[in-house]
Amino acid sequence: MMSVTCPLCSRVGSLKTTVPVGTQVRCPGCRSKFEVQDEPSTIIEIDQPLVATTPKAYPSTDMIQQPPKDSRSAIPPEPWFYRWIDRFARVTWALALFSIVLVVVLMFVLGLIVVLNSGGLAPGVFVFGFYLLISPVVGSLPVFLASALLMLAVDAARNIRATRYR
Repeated sequence: MMSVTCPLCSRVGSLKTTVPVGTQVRCPGCRSKFEVQDEPSTIIEIDQPLVATTPKAYPSTDMIQQPPKDSRSAIPPEPWFYRWIDRFARVTWALALFSIVLVVVLMFVLGLIVVLNSGGLAPGVFVFGFYLLISPVVGSLPVFLASALLMLAVDAARNIRATRYR
């Protein structure tokens, strides 16, 4: 029986058979691969024996922990509030647009009724109608900007998550 020490976690393990120096073995503790050295170590019995593997061309790169092959399985699910904030912003945006369209249509209908009943367009009605037409558009601009900022923030958070878990 031959004992070896893992250079990464310093765990001492034993091999069932004697292997030549330079053979790669995997540590059962930290799962890293390392080469068997010619220095003898103290023999300590452990529950899990070390497993001998075939030598690789570049053993130093095997010490680096690689991400799993299927990296999508390691990505945690998206937080629930991303979808909620995104939907809230889209509904708010749609309601603001709907209110603008509704006011414009109602003002057009009201203007037609006033023009048809009065026989002509009075200057005061024109100014008042123009004010009523522009006010919902100007009043809805903050709603549009706030919902656009919310959608932008959620999109940025999703992009940051995508680059973090690649």
